[in-house]
Amino acid sequence: MALRRVSERRREALHSVGAIREIERAAAATLSHHTLMARAGLAVAELAQALALAPHARCIWLARGPGSNGGDGLVAAKHLHQWAQAAGGHCNVVVTLSTGATIPPDAVQALNDTRSADVRFAEEPPQTRDFGIGATRALEGQLARWPGLLQWSPSPCLCIAVPAA
Repeated sequence: MALRRVSERRREALHSVGAIREIERAAAATLSHHTLMARAGLAVAELAQALALAPHARCIWLARGPGSNGGDGLVAAKHLHQWAQAAGGHCNVVVTLSTGATIPPDAVQALNDTRSADVRFAEEPPQTRDFGIGATRALEGQLARWPGLLQWSPSPCLCIAVPAA
């Protein structure tokens, strides 16, 4: 298979939803609690930083929805915040939780770790941001507004959610 340049103008499907769920099931069966989410969140943070963040971003917004992918985003937020602080604290990391979103059991540790790291949580997305991480599946309520903010923002956006199917 030939490699091709990743473009922000084109979605890049790596695996089908079913294939991703099978990969996750198989991996989770061999790992201790929270390991898969911790690895996924770290990979998201590293990818976000490699794509657009370092060293110029002033504000990174993570839109956390009601699922385990949101837990991955929380882990990513913790890492991005810690890296920003280590680099002098010139970048704010803001997590917005959807109103009434339930936190799945596998994401509770991610939420607690992210809060312990002093990541900023807000009810609304920041007015200005350099980078956004959010979902693309059918959403309801307050969360339904966020994809449009990400899609039409001049800021780069990285979506880590698998659309519900």
